[in-house]
Formats: sequence, C-alpha cells, structure tokens
Amino acid sequence: MSMIPIIVEESEKPKAGTLGGGVLGGGNWHVKQISVDTLKASLSSVSANLGEMFEGLKQVGNAELKEIQVAVEISAEGGVSLIGSAKAGMSGAITLTFALPD
Repeated sequence: MSMIPIIVEESEKPKAGTLGGGVLGGGNWHVKQISVDTLKASLSSVSANLGEMFEGLKQVGNAELKEIQVAVEISAEGGVSLIGSAKAGMSGAITLTFALPD
C-alpha cells in the first residue's frame, strides 16, 4: 500500500522518535503517513458530490461560468473536507479548479 506524508497539527506533542514535533506557527506539527487509497477515496467522494452540486450551473445572470475553484483540506485521518470560510494566511489547503468543456 502506497503512503504519502502529510504535515498535521495535533494538540499533543508527538512521541519521541517520530518525525517532526517542532513548533510552527505556535502549534505542534509532525509528519503523518496517510494511505494513498484513503486519500483517493476521500477526494473521489468530494469530487463526485461537487459534480452533483454544480451540475447544470453554467450561467450567473448574463455571465457565463468558465471556472469553479474549491478549496479543500486534508485531515490527519486522510479525510477531505470543503473549507467553509478561509482566513487570510490560511495554509494546508488544496485548491481544485474545474473548467467547463468548450
């Protein structure tokens, strides 16, 4: 099973001998290995739901929709969630950009 490293922030300090444990921006950060299959399933689920949500959305007023950008965040467990409100300087997000076919 393929794994991918993800930097996560946790309230508790990582155990001795684990990667990371440094303080970055005031939090406790370390590297956690997440299954690629878990991430793939989470991202596929979110993408399918976004497809359903945006289905038929091609025009806003007189303007034609050309692109949709959505920011998602990966949890320490490998879940993928939409970011409801982004603050300035927010990090750790992935922006998915969808363009409608011509």
